[in-house]
Amino acid sequence: MTGIVRLRLMLLAVALVFSAFGAARVAQADDGSTVLATVDGEPVTVAEVRLAIVSLPEEYQEMAKTAMAPLMIQQVVDLKLLAALATEANMESDPVFQVEMKFLRDQLLREHYLRKIYGERVTEDAVQERYQDLATSVNAVEEVQARHILVETREEADAVVTALMEGADFEALAKERSTGPSGPAGGDLGFFAKEAMLPEFAEAAFALEIGSVSAPVQTQYGWHVIRLEARRRREPPPLADIVGDIHEELNRVVMSEVLRDAREASAIELTDVDLPALLADPAAANDGAETNAETP
Repeated sequence: MTGIVRLRLMLLAVALVFSAFGAARVAQADDGSTVLATVDGEPVTVAEVRLAIVSLPEEYQEMAKTAMAPLMIQQVVDLKLLAALATEANMESDPVFQVEMKFLRDQLLREHYLRKIYGERVTEDAVQERYQDLATSVNAVEEVQARHILVETREEADAVVTALMEGADFEALAKERSTGPSGPAGGDLGFFAKEAMLPEFAEAAFALEIGSVSAPVQTQYGWHVIRLEARRRREPPPLADIVGDIHEELNRVVMSEVLRDAREASAIELTDVDLPALLADPAAANDGAETNAETP
């Protein structure tokens, strides 16, 4: 039986045993202060279970809120049991624990502070203003829709131009003669910006009037005959589609500004040390020393 199957069976069993309990608790969404259990009088709250859930890989978090919810309570109970045993063993006085605790405290303070600053500075007005800036810059980009017929030689391209001048249908001719991947679609390249194409091709396409056909244009792929179909200004995506990206961008800007100001206001001194040597794994260094000692 694989580990995944065992896990699923275990979760199913837990869900069946505690389904009534779990359903009752899920229905009581609150600010996190609801007590779910006690361990020697110390409460286990919804807020703590939520923290346990967000510590899981993202793909398991939804399951942890439903079928796995009773198991998550047990995880927090077990955490408190082991933490109590560690306290009895005086682990808090261990120097390694103290260093790790200070580092974790700093991380947690950073996250809470940034969350506060983001909430103050990354407002809906700021998001709207950034979206308008993006929309203006996107709308400034001109796009054209074009078709082309790609052939290997100048002679073949000249023959294509001649056929078009004599009334041949461009799309039909593209399907018949074009060696490019757009040939079966009548040479249609859709809409594109100037920088999306090779310079020679783009210059010729953007210089055309709608409905007109270019003289043969050479690129690294061969010879092209181009017909311009339409022009437009690029449309920005809806705000709802990129609001998350805008928030992330503004958060990065805010964090950069906060760090810049903090660095300017602080006295930071770097010690001149051999950092790679200090960061080397002591166990690996000892293994290497022992190996060298045994080498004749």
